[in-house]
Amino acid sequence: MKAATLIGEREFEVGDVNEPELAPGGVIVHIKSVGVCGTDLHEYNAGRGPARMGHEYSGEVVEVGADVTDIRVGDRLAGRGGPAFSEYMSVALGLHDVVTSGAVLVPDGMSYEAACMIEPVSCGVNAAERASPEPGDVVVVIGAGMIGQATWQAFRAMGVAKIIVSEIGSKRLEVARSLGPDIVVKADEDDLTKLVNEETSGRGADIVADCVGSAMTFQQAIEVARGGGFWRGIRPGRSSADDLAGQGGKIVLVGLGGNVDFPMDTMILKGITIVGSICGPLAPARDLMADNRIETEPLITHELPLGDINDAFHLAANPNEAVKVLIKI
Repeated sequence: MKAATLIGEREFEVGDVNEPELAPGGVIVHIKSVGVCGTDLHEYNAGRGPARMGHEYSGEVVEVGADVTDIRVGDRLAGRGGPAFSEYMSVALGLHDVVTSGAVLVPDGMSYEAACMIEPVSCGVNAAERASPEPGDVVVVIGAGMIGQATWQAFRAMGVAKIIVSEIGSKRLEVARSLGPDIVVKADEDDLTKLVNEETSGRGADIVADCVGSAMTFQQAIEVARGGGFWRGIRPGRSSADDLAGQGGKIVLVGLGGNVDFPMDTMILKGITIVGSICGPLAPARDLMADNRIETEPLITHELPLGDINDAFHLAANPNEAVKVLIKI
């Protein structure tokens, strides 16, 4: 069968590899669609080959292991795990660690293209849920790549009061505007801190989701997050000095970007809560997509065949051209 192997920095080779082996408690899936993820791009740019990659997949079950009773040949699956940049893949069902946490059945009416995005959508849904939003919250999402788009839509599905999305890439801005958050900010032109202060009467955002993970966006998240009672101080109309104990906002760290400086004093004085978030359960993400509460079809900007995987990765790295790039197999 054909599969893509990373053989060096920014270079895949597509060629013949051995057919996958069927595990007793697993299935063989004929891969139909695979998403190019930001973590894939890190490996691609680093050239950590030879390696086979791809972990956001959808496909059709073509063989079932002896101990599998709830999956049949012909079922459509989507899941987390790899290597999915290949024609066929062995999927070990029932594993629930962070690397390969099983698969879910794809509902009728959902395309393979949409289904392979269940996995990245689960990251956005998990980020929103870990933030524990309340109905009156103002939420800022920094970054409108695939995960950022899923994150802000998850917050919208949870009923927050206002959503502000900040992004630098022109294509990502265009797609975000088409899906309708309350405010979309062009990060390299607009002053996000000023805008948030205007929208919140100087209070700051209740929740900030950093879906980029750079030193700059982390600092920006701290600036726009709501300060607690001590940070705001006692003002006319406040009940007592006890108000100084009020908690600040929350920052959800979603984007993987490496180490950053940690401004401890500001974090303490503002009373900010930091929440780390990574991929979440697949079924809640699938259900939100099936109910059209999270839209993914508009996020698909490019679809390329396996043989053009290097072109697909070049596109995925450009926020002015792409949101989500899919490999069709």
